[in-house]
Amino acid sequence: SLLLEILTAELRGRGLPVARLGLVGLDRAELLDSLAGELGTPPRNGLSVRQLWRVVTDRLSEYRYQQVNTVLIFDDVDRADDECLAMITRLVQFDPGPESRLTVVLGARCDRVARLGAALLELVELRMDIEPWEPGDTQAYVQRSLARAGRATPLFAEPAVERLHELVQIASLEG
Repeated sequence: SLLLEILTAELRGRGLPVARLGLVGLDRAELLDSLAGELGTPPRNGLSVRQLWRVVTDRLSEYRYQQVNTVLIFDDVDRADDECLAMITRLVQFDPGPESRLTVVLGARCDRVARLGAALLELVELRMDIEPWEPGDTQAYVQRSLARAGRATPLFAEPAVERLHELVQIASLEG
């Protein structure tokens, strides 16, 4: 989730249209409505799933014709319901041609990636498995972040950073 957040900020900083959604608890109508909103469409109150699909695909087509690269980032895909997984599969298949300007990024836990299903996994062009951080990785991240913020000396004692690492590990197992 943190990497997807950083990726989103980086891409938006470059001026690209980016939609980032966490899928926990969303149904397909909420997914499409949220996606349409993230893509900057006008208010869509009370539209059906079919109408929301049209709003989203029209916007994606508009970006393709304008030759604007567009990125859809979905987090917690392994925790999405089956209808959302089917909708994401449709989105990935929406613009398969060489002139496509659409990139879809899926975030899921490595041990639950099979939950995405064969249809979606067969469409994946690039897969990256990222291992969990070790305590030293967390400490280095905290130090780099503080240095970027202008702090030259450590702010947290080693036990505090260790506890932060433990909490992040617990949250990732629950999340």
